[in-house]
Amino acid sequence: MMNWGSYYSNMAWFPTWGVPTLAILAIVEVVLKGLALWKSARFGQKYWFVAILIINSLGILPLVYLLWFSQKKKMTQFNLEAQEKLLFESEHDILTGVFRREYFHKMIQKIVNPYSLLLIDINSLKETNDKYGHLAGDKLIVDTASLLQNFVRTQSKKRKEDFVARWGGDEFLVVLNGCSNNDGGVVLARLLEHVQKYNQKKPELKKINFSVGLSSSDLFSNKATFDEVLQKADEEMYREKKKLKGVSSPFFL
Repeated sequence: MMNWGSYYSNMAWFPTWGVPTLAILAIVEVVLKGLALWKSARFGQKYWFVAILIINSLGILPLVYLLWFSQKKKMTQFNLEAQEKLLFESEHDILTGVFRREYFHKMIQKIVNPYSLLLIDINSLKETNDKYGHLAGDKLIVDTASLLQNFVRTQSKKRKEDFVARWGGDEFLVVLNGCSNNDGGVVLARLLEHVQKYNQKKPELKKINFSVGLSSSDLFSNKATFDEVLQKADEEMYREKKKLKGVSSPFFL
């Protein structure tokens, strides 16, 4: 008789429907073997072979059930992990792990007034790409996202609803929920201090420098839309860029 144990011991890769198939094949083999013995036996022994055939068939069924249940559990776990991965990738930027801009728009309704926005643009990303290659540029983007994420987490005890999103190729948006313009200025000062301490430990290539624009919903006399607050942050960010570059147009940045 074929050694079905060798099949059962390597079932991790086998799809769920394969377990019942093996069960049927095993039972068929037992039946065929029993029929061969039946034909070669004398009349008085045939009843014993029937009993042995039934016992062998029933003995396989519990093992088959356990294998099927194990496979079903594995497939369920695999499907859950696949769904979680798809959900994460639909919400987060693949390169940096922060929220995607597309998903961020679904979160706007959760923003608590007053709120502040920090629009951040990495300085000299093009120069990094040209001088050191695009892998170095990607590393700069990833390191910046990681720094922002870590900073937001350090503020989590005071500001649990803050989050970071990748807004463009080299732009990030930090949302400070329930934060007035004055409080936003305090958080920005802490962020710049955090970056300064980070750069003290890094070589020139790995230092992070960016321009930041701050805007808050309470700066507007009327109930401003999110786009209006964001536009103000964008203007402030480019104003900071101009100070660094000494040019009058964002096309030179």
